[in-house]
Amino acid sequence: MYRGFSYKEAREKALEVIRLFELENIMMRRCSELSYGTQQRVIASAVIASDADIMILDEPTSGLDPIARRRFWAALYSLKRKGKIILITSHNPEEIESISDYIIVMSRGNIVAQGDLKSLLRSIEFKRVIEIYSEDSFINIYEEKLKTDTVYRLRNMIVSYYKDEDQADKIVDQLSRDGLKIRIRPVSVTDLLLLRGEYLYEETD
Repeated sequence: MYRGFSYKEAREKALEVIRLFELENIMMRRCSELSYGTQQRVIASAVIASDADIMILDEPTSGLDPIARRRFWAALYSLKRKGKIILITSHNPEEIESISDYIIVMSRGNIVAQGDLKSLLRSIEFKRVIEIYSEDSFINIYEEKLKTDTVYRLRNMIVSYYKDEDQADKIVDQLSRDGLKIRIRPVSVTDLLLLRGEYLYEETD
């Protein structure tokens, strides 16, 4: 049998993963008949069931719903603890931060940064990030209120960086009074792209 499993072992392993991703009701259907999201769940389950020593995954959670995505990462984390080597490519760095031992950040085919998560985050001099979502006509007004020199404009969003967490909290309090859609968060691997001049979004006509 595949990878040295007996028929019984292979069947038990497959059924275990099928139940994990709730695929029991489509076991007898062709993959080509399934929706894209369900196909992705089938692929994710096949990866987990393989129990391979080295796994190479390209955008493995693309098309997965939030529940399936959490189950997939939980399963990968379990495999990681067993000593499996897992290589993952993703356009969502924040999603893989919790599972990765070593991260390579790339843009346009070039390596922007690499290292373990802690060392990458330590290389960023800021502690807090404020994201403001607004229409283009209002962007300039709020950009002046951010009181920081490190500001990036990405279409209808402003991203500003702060070394002082208290200052960031005060700015959020001030802007929230205007009824803006605001997000405040810690720095992440994604910010390495912006802070090193690698823009996440390009303006389109």
